[in-house]
Amino acid sequence: MHRPVAAVLAALLVCASPLAAQVEVPALKWRTIETRHFRLHYEPGLEAWTQDVARHLESIREAVAARVDYANPRKIDLIIEDPFNVPNGNAWPSLVQPAMRFWATPPAPSSVLGHSRGWGEILSVHEYAHLAHLTRPSRQPFAGLIAALGGLPVGPLVFSPAWVTEGYATVIEGELTGAGRPNGVARPAILRQLALEGYLPSYGDLNGTERFNGGSMRYLVGSAYLEWLQEQRGDSALPQLWRRMTARESRSFDEAFVETFGDPASVLYGRFAADLLAKSHEARKRMAAAGMAKGTLAQHWNWYVGPPAVSPDGNRIAVRRSSAEDGARLLILNRRETAGHDDSTKIAERLERDPLDLAPYRPYPRALKVEHKLAPTAGAAYDNPRWFRDGQRLLVTRSVPRADGRLRPDLFLWQPEFGSIRRVTKAAGIVVADPFPDGRRAAALTCGGGTCGLVIVDLADGSLRDLAAGEINRAYHGVRVSADGRRVATARQRGADWEIVVIDAERGSVQRVGPDDGATRHSPTWESDSTLIVVSEASGVPSLERIHLDQRPAVVVARTTGIATAPDVGPDGAVWWLDMHARGYDLRVTEAGTRVAALPPLDSALYPATRRVSRRLARDFDTQPVPEPRRYGIGPFSATVIGGNSAGADGYAWSMGVNAGDPLSRLGVFAVAGTGTHATWSGARGVLTWRGLPVDVQLQGWNAIQDVSDQGRLGGPGATPFDWQLSGWLVALHDEWHAAHGVSKLRVGYASATLELRETGGEFDRTTLFTEFSSQQLFTPTATTRLDALLAASMAQGSFGPTDFRRVQGEVALSFAHNSGAGLGGRIKAGYADSKNYITELFVIGGTPSLFLDPAVLDQRVAYPGLPIFGGGIGQRYAIISAETPGPLRLYHDWISAGVTGYGRPTRVLGGELRVDVPRISVFRLPAGAVRVGVSHALNGFARNATVAYGTVVFTP
Repeated sequence: MHRPVAAVLAALLVCASPLAAQVEVPALKWRTIETRHFRLHYEPGLEAWTQDVARHLESIREAVAARVDYANPRKIDLIIEDPFNVPNGNAWPSLVQPAMRFWATPPAPSSVLGHSRGWGEILSVHEYAHLAHLTRPSRQPFAGLIAALGGLPVGPLVFSPAWVTEGYATVIEGELTGAGRPNGVARPAILRQLALEGYLPSYGDLNGTERFNGGSMRYLVGSAYLEWLQEQRGDSALPQLWRRMTARESRSFDEAFVETFGDPASVLYGRFAADLLAKSHEARKRMAAAGMAKGTLAQHWNWYVGPPAVSPDGNRIAVRRSSAEDGARLLILNRRETAGHDDSTKIAERLERDPLDLAPYRPYPRALKVEHKLAPTAGAAYDNPRWFRDGQRLLVTRSVPRADGRLRPDLFLWQPEFGSIRRVTKAAGIVVADPFPDGRRAAALTCGGGTCGLVIVDLADGSLRDLAAGEINRAYHGVRVSADGRRVATARQRGADWEIVVIDAERGSVQRVGPDDGATRHSPTWESDSTLIVVSEASGVPSLERIHLDQRPAVVVARTTGIATAPDVGPDGAVWWLDMHARGYDLRVTEAGTRVAALPPLDSALYPATRRVSRRLARDFDTQPVPEPRRYGIGPFSATVIGGNSAGADGYAWSMGVNAGDPLSRLGVFAVAGTGTHATWSGARGVLTWRGLPVDVQLQGWNAIQDVSDQGRLGGPGATPFDWQLSGWLVALHDEWHAAHGVSKLRVGYASATLELRETGGEFDRTTLFTEFSSQQLFTPTATTRLDALLAASMAQGSFGPTDFRRVQGEVALSFAHNSGAGLGGRIKAGYADSKNYITELFVIGGTPSLFLDPAVLDQRVAYPGLPIFGGGIGQRYAIISAETPGPLRLYHDWISAGVTGYGRPTRVLGGELRVDVPRISVFRLPAGAVRVGVSHALNGFARNATVAYGTVVFTP
């Protein structure tokens, strides 16, 4: 079954979450569980998690279909993996090949997704809701055929605003599970705080903005707005909207919305925002009556902040700080000193000169002095700092790539005074760790296999010992070691809620602590030998409580209108914590012994400004038998229609074909054919790729024709030696491996071809043995800057008729960029060929890349779309030196030179181009590719004063 490639682009707009397009490793021992409507493909280590999902998936499908009023009839491929140790998922709403992808690591209880009966359940409901909603077909005659022929086999609902597609899946998530974001405490707290601070997104910003939490607005505000609309018009209103949008008579979203609700969506959103604001003010009034407990503001921040850690002497705070301008970095703050200079003298002198002038109003305390910074490594920030008892060292975590490109968080030991950082564990999935008093061990939270448990880490050799194993839908989160080192406090999942438990560090026995009121509590930290400070949701507002190990009543110690979270206790008993506001987080401190009256549960009539657990439609999904897993093999096989194009100074070429394969791209079949004008290539190409081994194996065959003499000004009779028909085959091996700073690739192969000179009629055998190597590295000198480095080299040797040839080429590129977008880069690419016997084996600079030949076959043809073939020269050696800007939009000034004995006068070219790399998307059988569009102007040389617009769409099988 063929699926045009444009469907992928439409589907990408409605992915449930931003995901890497290709993260699975086909060479792993994948297995498959097949139910009536789903094929679940899972990587090693996730069988138990996958079976749990499979047992409920058919029941979830029925429940979602009943609520959405549509069920996708096709069998759905579901990829289950754990590439980065983070929770996520997405759906691909193609009408002909719908698919989903789940990342199995469960979310933390402090996140907006932390309130669930099981991570697999929430993912299944949310992502299948996308497919049931968005694959509803149009009822227009021949709509499916027209969509396929037009390159978009998707339904009309795909083109709804993102706040609708994501918001609706979130609504279904809450209705059917009685948990999820709509029924948790985080969403009302965020909505309430946005409203109280006058920072609710405008209707135009609902789809997402660059501001704090901007990407979450489509989920959180979008779902609340859709629920409000249902309250006005009834539960059937949204299905009615979908029916209108898919009717025989074509309607846009805006038109269908007005017919369903009577007014435009933007108008009703204004009424919703006003209603939310009124309810938020009422909620704040009731909270104030019970008493706030905000403590003292120590540091005002915007954007994201990690959990703070107080040093043993209480004088320093370690915290991960992120901002849109400065990126992420780990800071150690001196709580006794402020940053910058004291300008009070300067202000006093100013007022003395002008008594009517005024001193500046400062609502926030001065920023604390930063003593030490730990910048990210290759873009990966360090997080979750915890002090040793000596006050000189800290345990921190950072995600590190494995050789196959997957990320696993690991434990590091940081000594800021000496600037040293030492890795403790390798690929252990350590999320956070807390050292024991002896400084030789640490209790740590580790995630893998779809759950999270506790281990003891030997800090000398990184070895692990199990302390409390996590189970499916019963994970642990957070870890704090008691002052005597005998106990570890953590949170444990209990259904849709979380409870605090204390674990004996030696025997592993578990004691549940805290009030037996069924409320969620998490993020514990020790206040004393008998008390803990925790985040509590007992009142429906995330607050800090003091709980006793002897089950005495809890005492509230901190509460705001937003979210109080991430507590840590200093040596003086003061509690340091984070207070979420509309633009980020503040660091606050509450004095020891503080207590405030309990807050009665806020009235659910104030929903969505307050919590309302809705179980009216919720159900316990039926459990069904799961078939025995089988080997994945090559999985289900299907194809996608693809097309490549090139246009430049040498002419225009196009191709059309198919890329076939399985959902993991373990086996790939790529075939294209096409033609071109002037001096571009025509022909056909077929490629077979097997990725089921540690090294990819590829076999290619092709037949390609080029007539350079038809080029025009630089063609003519003198170019007839380059009028060719080239046919042959190629076999290649490819491998790549990842390290902390980047990825390296190696490709070796052999090509055999027959080259026919179309004008003279000569025919020659041509063989090539080639090697290609590249290494792309990323360095982050500071939290706000990045240095990208590329080193590439290739070598080809072989024979052309009776003569031999050897060629070597190399490329070095460096670019330096700041988070503001400013940057500068440089690139040098050069080559040398030792053959002088035949002109066809010399380097030729110019022209667009061939759509039908692997670049290794004719590595002497150096593509440069802004110049015609020969426009950059021809010779035994060449060099291209570029000054350029980094990033997708590249402005460049190139110096190009080629010659036989020397380089000669360089051709200078100015230009700009936009390049977008498209990663391989296996579930749509889409190969990797690149889109390149630009304009160049030659300042001298054969093409002097020529301005050329060029563009290429090239797929790499």
